Parts: sequence; C-alpha cells; structure tokens
Amino acid sequence: MIRAFNADKPFPRFVQEQVAADVLFPDTADGIEAIGFIAAGLWDFIGHAELPESKTDGKIARHLDPDDMVANTIGAFSSLTVHCAQCHQHKFDPISQED
Repeated sequence: MIRAFNADKPFPRFVQEQVAADVLFPDTADGIEAIGFIAAGLWDFIGHAELPESKTDGKIARHLDPDDMVANTIGAFSSLTVHCAQCHQHKFDPISQED
C-alpha cells in the first residue's frame, strides 16, 4: 500500500490489485503482494485452532471470516450492506439472498 501511494498508482488499479490481482495481474510483484489480504484471509485463533470443524461453533467461525471479508469489500467499494442477505432478501438494495 505504501509503495502504491508513493508511486501515485491510480485508485482503480489499486482496488483491482487488492481484490482480484491473482486473476487480473498474476505475474506482477505488486499483484502478488496486493492479493495477500484476500488470499491469506482473516485468522480467528479460537475459531480456527481451538474449535474443531466437527462442532457447530467451529463451522460458524469458518463461515464468518470469509463472510466478513465479502461484506467489508462490498461495503467499502459499493456502499451496500450485505450482511443481512444471509437471512433475508433486501427490500431496497439489489442484493438477493441467493447472490
């Protein structure tokens, strides 16, 4: 991020690298480094290391981390909230529960 800022990288390119560099720019150093957030993901020690996947709490923890990443990405770049689409259809936003 600091290198992108210092190089005055255009914001659309920066966002593309952060969200989909593995597909759009697979052979560039910036692309490989930028994808770290999405590729590495979040790490919840309790949810991933201490709770086995056979328990309900372990399954919930493994579901919530990627869900948070998707919700934060869509919220930041589309100004939409999508957390509630897990449980019901949006009344006004174009995000269905199926999406």
